[in-house]
Amino acid sequence: MLKTDKIAIIGYGEEGKAVYEYLTRHGFKDITICDQKGDGGMKGGRGLGLPVGAKKRLGPDYLKNLADFDVIFRSPGVSVLKPEIAAARQKGAEVTSATKYFFEKCPCKIVGVTGTKGKGTTASLIWEMGKGGRRQFFLGGNIGVVAIEFLDKLAARDIVILELSSFQLQDLDKSPHIAVVLNTTSEHLDYHKNVREYLEAKEAIVKYQKAGDYAIFNKDYLYWKKYAKLTAAKKIFVSAKDVKKKFGEIEIALPGHHNLENIAAAVVVAEILKVPVSRMREVLKTWHGLEHRLEFVAEIRGAKYYNDSFATTPDSTIAAIKSFPKNNLILIAGGSEKFADYKKLGEEIVRQKNLRVVILIGQTGPRIEDAILKAEKRLNAAARRMRHLTVIRRDDFEDAVLEAYVRAGRDWVVVMSPASASFDMFKNYKERGKKFREIVKSFDPLL
Repeated sequence: MLKTDKIAIIGYGEEGKAVYEYLTRHGFKDITICDQKGDGGMKGGRGLGLPVGAKKRLGPDYLKNLADFDVIFRSPGVSVLKPEIAAARQKGAEVTSATKYFFEKCPCKIVGVTGTKGKGTTASLIWEMGKGGRRQFFLGGNIGVVAIEFLDKLAARDIVILELSSFQLQDLDKSPHIAVVLNTTSEHLDYHKNVREYLEAKEAIVKYQKAGDYAIFNKDYLYWKKYAKLTAAKKIFVSAKDVKKKFGEIEIALPGHHNLENIAAAVVVAEILKVPVSRMREVLKTWHGLEHRLEFVAEIRGAKYYNDSFATTPDSTIAAIKSFPKNNLILIAGGSEKFADYKKLGEEIVRQKNLRVVILIGQTGPRIEDAILKAEKRLNAAARRMRHLTVIRRDDFEDAVLEAYVRAGRDWVVVMSPASASFDMFKNYKERGKKFREIVKSFDPLL
């Protein structure tokens, strides 16, 4: 890429902004920002926070005439398969992304983590274990920090950990030194054409590895058979069962079986990077995880409260209610509509014998309740007599949390795990999680 090239940045979200700042800092002049959002009704595109004087193509025709550019940086939300991008590439334009550019320029080893669920937690665990040692560890990618922001700070002996989504992997032609492929099912089918294309989008995480690299797979899921045959790297297989073998009966701060899977992968990476076992133990005993992902909020009157606002799918909520098998449990669920199938969630709620109360809110509340009732009807009479499940509907989020507070006993767990998006009541899942924390902490004046 030359300083004289005409460059387009497609999509001006966090990644687009980071790319623009990096390129201008490095002397690139001819940069055009393309975004379908338009100017937000503000003169000069200031509604998008565009830099003063920046060239721009905004609105519905933002992808028109992309062949005018020498280099195109696409944001993750803009599929590389879009016909306008394909046409520009065919006419000679170079199509890249912040992630692809980072892989080309990074001077040190990269650990890449992908998977349908758990990649953020696993990447963060590796970073937590590695930081504070002799080498500097950097964490970025899909988890929130655009890696190109710290590209100039990197030295050859540093380690970069990247959480990588299918959107970011889709057009890479390099693979990380250590690739972690967690359980991969199907998601984002509003973006990908089908499950096959979604799975193929992730192939780059191992496809270009060499013999001196490492590929880590969970042996308890069949997905590994697809990806393992693509790599020349050393293959390492992990399982949730490995954690107890390695660390015995230490009290792990992260709840849930699914987090044991994340821990197993993170530990293997830490071993490859020669992180001391004492540091691994310390992190496992003290690190409670990421915000809004089964995040411990408080213990009030002997009951523990967990914020799982990031759980916007039924499968995520199923993982949450299975995470506390030894405690009586209250679930707060429901939110805005994504037209998910709640049949499996309803069945798991009914099967979970320690789940005492389900408090439902939002647009999806009636559908989740219907799924629970239908699942209960499928149980035989003896099983129904043994159940003590109470299902409650509430119109207001604060009322739902208060209802849980009133009903929770000592050693109970209250988990807000919606299995739904948040847009009926909140701007996003983060705002919902923050509100939950705020309400819970208001129950105890000392918090």
